[in-house]
Amino acid sequence: MEEILKLKRVFVLGLFISILLFCGFIQYTYADESDERYVQGVEISCSSGACAISPEFSADVDTYTVSIPDAVQMLSIKVDLSEAGEGGTITATCGSNIETLQDGVKQDTGSKFLAVRQAGQEIVIKVTKGDKEQTYTFTTVPSSLSLAVMKLSTDGTDTGAVNLDPTFTANIPDTSHEVTVPAATETVYIKVNVQATAGYSVKINGTEATLKTYMPVSLGDEDEKDISVVLSKEGYDVTGTYTIKVKKSCSFKINTDPEGATVEVKDSEGAVITPEADGSYTVLKGQTYSYSVSAEGYVAKTEEITITGDEEVNVALVSEEVLNEVQNAIAALPKASDLTLEEKQDVKAARAKYDALPDDAKALVTNEMVLQVAEATIAKLEAKAEAAAEKSRADELQRQLTEANSALITAQNKVTELEDTISVLDENLRTAQSNLTEAQSKYDTLKAESDADKITLKKAEDDLKAAENLVKGLQTQLNEAQTDLAAARGKVTELEGKVSSLENDLAAEKAKAETAQGDADKYEEELAILKAQNAILKKTVKKVKAKARGTKAIVSWKSAGKGFKYEVYRSTNPTKSFKKVKTAKKLKVTVKKLKKGKTYYFKVRAFKKVGGKEVYTGYSNVVKVRIH
Repeated sequence: MEEILKLKRVFVLGLFISILLFCGFIQYTYADESDERYVQGVEISCSSGACAISPEFSADVDTYTVSIPDAVQMLSIKVDLSEAGEGGTITATCGSNIETLQDGVKQDTGSKFLAVRQAGQEIVIKVTKGDKEQTYTFTTVPSSLSLAVMKLSTDGTDTGAVNLDPTFTANIPDTSHEVTVPAATETVYIKVNVQATAGYSVKINGTEATLKTYMPVSLGDEDEKDISVVLSKEGYDVTGTYTIKVKKSCSFKINTDPEGATVEVKDSEGAVITPEADGSYTVLKGQTYSYSVSAEGYVAKTEEITITGDEEVNVALVSEEVLNEVQNAIAALPKASDLTLEEKQDVKAARAKYDALPDDAKALVTNEMVLQVAEATIAKLEAKAEAAAEKSRADELQRQLTEANSALITAQNKVTELEDTISVLDENLRTAQSNLTEAQSKYDTLKAESDADKITLKKAEDDLKAAENLVKGLQTQLNEAQTDLAAARGKVTELEGKVSSLENDLAAEKAKAETAQGDADKYEEELAILKAQNAILKKTVKKVKAKARGTKAIVSWKSAGKGFKYEVYRSTNPTKSFKKVKTAKKLKVTVKKLKKGKTYYFKVRAFKKVGGKEVYTGYSNVVKVRIH
């Protein structure tokens, strides 16, 4: 019984398993049939290229977004069917518009699908096979926003619209432009529009603007102004940005002497500006330009100008004949070693001719340093002559001072002698006066005596007269000696004044002589410096060589002398556009980062500081090297 029950259990279990396997087969078969997808690939593109599909297309995913430019004019759709979908019918629908597509063929949808420009539209791709169909939905989102119209006007009307550079092209996103307006313009006006206006907004320099309406933008006193136009669409995180750089223009005119000279104007980047019909140039305010004027038989002139408004300049060229006349006048001067003060006027005349030249023409005078040497030589000669003259005057004053001192000593001795004489005379006079008093008393006494004999009285009278005469004589001598003394003292005073004056004059003259000698020494030093500088100017760097080593060039040269440094210049043109690339103390440099297949040209000049000034030799010959 148990065995029968076991067999029944086994039978039921086997039957149950069989049922399960059968059901699974049916389900597997159905699943296989229902999971077979008709589409294995979808491409959507426009004139600017493939449109991004998100997520990446997979036959098992039915819903996508597709990014398209907002101004697309035509879509191309390509559907690739799988083996399961072969023979099926493919349609693409957008709104009420429908297109029938061919398997694996890229087809333009034409104007029927222009409605996709309004983001949020759905493109439904359907594959129908028999009574079955499979669909894929692509919702459009904008990949970029673009303007259909963008105009700039100087008066707020289409009549005043000016051309943008480059020319604005409708429905191309994110472009940049420049425009030039007259210098007096203080306000410009911007007008924009889009292809489909629903949901769009625009800001001009951050201020909300109205489509199809001119909006004012102030320029004020600015020479340049950047205007930004930002386009956005409600509900989407994408913008279109346009920029307009507004530059103020001015008129620049050059009047030339001689008339008819060739004029060339270039901007800061070296681009040649084409003149207007009246010969003027349209230039930008605040920008710097270079202009050159040339004519046959004249020295060309090149200048720079920064435009501040309408400009008109007069350019008078110097004739080559005048330039040659200046150089010939300098060349005709004697060598510095042969110059005398007699040639001073010739040197001054040469300087006057040089100074009469415009500054740019002066730079063309090749022997101006010779003129400087001649002037320094004349200055030195004048200083030496003045020093000699001052020394001669000082020597003469010294001689006069010596004589005056000698005369003063003589006068002083005379005063001393007279003072001694007066002292003796004064003593003698006092003695004589005493004797006179005594003789007078004796005479008076004898005369009073009645019994005095006549002889004794006569003798007393004679003695009295002799004493009187002696006093008179001594008094006369004393008076004369005092007069002589006064004169002698006056002479001493006079000579002392003269000596003091001569001493002062001599000191001043010695100072002048010292200053003159210092000037002479200074001019001697300056002349030595100028001669040394002139010697450097006459030099050139010799034996310049260049050889390639990979993308490098090794440039070498011969020494220009002790204490020189060197500048190495490079160009890709053998005659112009050289730029300094190296400064060196040694006689060789390596120039790196050169381009293969190009030929480079090099030249070298030396320089040295003389008298506090960097002085340069002439340039060497140009050498070339090709980088292989």
